[in-house]
Parts: sequence; structure tokens; C-alpha cells
Amino acid sequence: MEEQTLRRIFESVTPGDAAAADICHRRWNGIAKPLHSLGWMEDAITRIAAAQHSPEIRTRKKILVPMCADNGVVAEGVTQTGQEVTAIVAENFLDEQSCAAIMCRLAGADIRPIDIGMVTDTPRVEKRKVAYGTKNFAKEPAMTREEAVRALMVGITLAGELKEQGYDLIATGEMGIGNTTTSSAVASALLGVPAVEMTGRGAGLSTEGLNKKICVIQEALERYGLTGCQTGSSADSQTRGQTDSSADSQTRGQTDSSVDSQTRGQTDSSADSQTRDMVGSSEVEDTQTGHMTGSSVDPLSVLSCVGGFDLAGIAGLFLGGAYHHIPVLIDGFISSVGALLAVRLCPAAGDYMIATHVSKEPAARRILKELALEPALDAGMCLGEGSGAVAALPLIDMGAEIYHRMSTFEQIQVEAYQELI
Repeated sequence: MEEQTLRRIFESVTPGDAAAADICHRRWNGIAKPLHSLGWMEDAITRIAAAQHSPEIRTRKKILVPMCADNGVVAEGVTQTGQEVTAIVAENFLDEQSCAAIMCRLAGADIRPIDIGMVTDTPRVEKRKVAYGTKNFAKEPAMTREEAVRALMVGITLAGELKEQGYDLIATGEMGIGNTTTSSAVASALLGVPAVEMTGRGAGLSTEGLNKKICVIQEALERYGLTGCQTGSSADSQTRGQTDSSADSQTRGQTDSSVDSQTRGQTDSSADSQTRDMVGSSEVEDTQTGHMTGSSVDPLSVLSCVGGFDLAGIAGLFLGGAYHHIPVLIDGFISSVGALLAVRLCPAAGDYMIATHVSKEPAARRILKELALEPALDAGMCLGEGSGAVAALPLIDMGAEIYHRMSTFEQIQVEAYQELI
């Protein structure tokens, strides 16, 4: 029943309002300054207009929602720290004892951590727990399909509640030891590339740890039949136990031009280019696990096999933002994988996303390129928690203030700049 509800929500999502975006774009071109001279700020405000379906954009009330959950795959030794850290940091969000919480205070944003799947119950973090952590996907599917749907619905429902409470912008964040492993696995499956190309050091793995992480992910992708659409050099051609340079050489050193080539201020057509069928024609169902296998995989099956509850909750926030016409900010690598998952489930959801920064994780640029989104910041950040999204909020505030307050060429009786061809 819940999966049917989820699909009805997908069907109800409409593209961003191209007319509102056009009015916003023309307003920017009329403001008394050189054309396009505020770059990303102009693009972000235009995307907000499309998402809110109004050129009278609103950005005053904003919130960071860190989805907190634990991941069973940590049992494979793919992280530096244990699961107890998840609960500690989740509580620290509420005491301004985490980086993201301190940044929220400075940026004028609220913060609302959600326990969507921590193994530990904490006294104050809001509980919307699907389960006490996922299972170890190296041994069995991370979650059932029903749990995956419930986790997505947590984010969708929360987005609706935030809309009712008057929030204009939602920033996505997370806390969950092991979630770069789940994110790399999901990204590898959705993009059809070997794990070695999508996996980085996370919070600081050694070379040995990185190699183990890559092997755990690749073996799981093969176990669940999620490698059927891998392109280029197949996973089999990748040497097991590769050094960090083998992963770091993937997408490292890419210039911003890889993202700059994506069109700014995209309207509904930007999401259309992301279209992938929710269930591929070549899929068959494994009667033992209930998961889909084959050369073209269902994003919901990818999530249930190798994903995490925090990742699902983030994807739900993006889907709920699209459904309720609230712009949602992408943070770093993990958040961007949640965005990719949301777009594969519901292509029109892409119109409601704003990229804020590009993470140091090796796959980060590749995912943003796939989403056709350009980030504001390339600051070498890889903290997570929503820190990059919050760091971009002052730029949005400044862009909104200029958009609303600055004089136009017509008002100051100066000839407007013209587009050069």
C-alpha cells in the first residue's frame, strides 16, 4: 500500500515553473549591473523561483535536516570509527556542538536532526526510526523493500510538515558512520560504473581500508545483480586491492568546466534529461529476497540492497520538496547520491534541487554532472552533516536581497546591457 502511495506522489510531482523562472531571469537582466555577473547566486534564485512556482521568491525561513542512521556494513571494517559516534554527534546537533549546528546559528537557519535508523536511542533527537540500523549488505540486503519505502516516506512527510510550518528552504544533511560506503554502492549501481570509480576514503581510511571498502562494495553489487549495466572498464577488469591512487585518479583534478557546461537556471527540461524507467524491462524478481535483479535495475531495489536509511530519508526530502514546491539544497557526496536516487525515482524532482558545494570525495563531480547542476563552492570540504549546504545559505540570502532591492536600469535611466552574440 505504501509503495502505491509513493508512486502516486511521483505521478503528482510537476516540473518547476518555467514561467516563474523566466520572469526571474528577466528581472536579473534588468537589474543595474553587468549581465550574469553574480553567477551562481543568480542561478540559485532563478531555480528557487521555479521551485516555489513564483518569481516573488522567499528565503527567510530555512532549516537543516540531518538524517541520522547506522549502517550494518561497518561490521566489514570499512570505517575508522564505530557506530556509537552516530548517536553522539546526533545529540551534539542540538547543543551547537557540531560543525553544522554552529554554522546554522551563524547562517540564521534552524536545525532538526532526525533519528531515522540509529542503533542507539538518544534522549532528545526526534525519532522517526524505520529500524535499529540497516543489515550488513555484504551478507544480506541492507533493508527490505518495505523499509526502503517507509524511509523515503519519512523524508516526504517531513518536507510537507516543514512547508506547513512556513519554511522556505530545506538543507539536507546526515550523520551515520559507514554512509560513504552505502552512498558509493548506490551511486555505482545507479550510474553503472565499478565501485573503484565511485569510492573514496570517507572520514579518513588508510590505503588498506580504502581497498577493502572498494572490494566490499563491488562484491555486494555483484551479489545483488547490480553490475549488469556497468560501462567502460568493467568491474572484472579492475584489480582488487587497488591503491588510493586508483580511486583518486577517478574524477580528481577535474576542472569546474565539467560542471560549467551544464546550463544554468534550468527549467523543467533539466529534469527530463535525467529520465530513467523506475523498473527496467529486463528486470526479474528474485523470489527469495523480493529484490529486482538484472541489467536494468529499479532504484528502489538498489536502495534496499545496498543503501542506508539516512540516504533514503534524504532522497525523501528531495521528493517531498518537489511534491510540496520547496527548494531543497544538496550538501556533499552523500546528499548528492540521495538527490540522484530521488531523480531516478521521479525525474521532475530535479527542478527543485540546488547544488551548494562539490565534495572532495572522488565521485562528487561526476554525480553533480549527472544531475546537470553547478555548485557554488569548491572549498575542499568533505565533512558532511549538511555543512556545505549551510555554507551556501549566506550567498542565497545576499542574492535574494539584491534581487528584491536593487534598482533596475530603467529606474536609474541608464541603457541596459545587451547580450553579446
